[in-house]
Amino acid sequence: MGDGDLVVVDVRPDKLRAVSRIPGSMSQKEFEDKRAGDASFFQGKTVVTSCTIGFKAGLFALSLVENSKDLVVKNHVGSMMDWCHEGGDLVDGKGEATKNVHGMSEDLVKYFPHAKGYNIVTD
Repeated sequence: MGDGDLVVVDVRPDKLRAVSRIPGSMSQKEFEDKRAGDASFFQGKTVVTSCTIGFKAGLFALSLVENSKDLVVKNHVGSMMDWCHEGGDLVDGKGEATKNVHGMSEDLVKYFPHAKGYNIVTD
């Protein structure tokens, strides 16, 4: 993701993104800076918001829809948790492949797919 017609915006804090993220995704700050500097970059693309489970990404998507009528916006329901259930690739903060994923809290760890080789961390 992140190539071609999709722009994935990961709204999780940098601490979580440093553990892993969807390849090609950008942070919310990177998105906002890019949009401020070159709004035309997003023309003809679909902005897909993502977080740990989709809630915060959904709020950001709603804000974009309400305030940026020129964008096509979708929320990745399930976000990182869904990505992992589908066996998606992850990269760490240096862009290296990883199987580590931040589960955000002990309560959410049990919902991540442990049988797919991911290492779910919370610190």
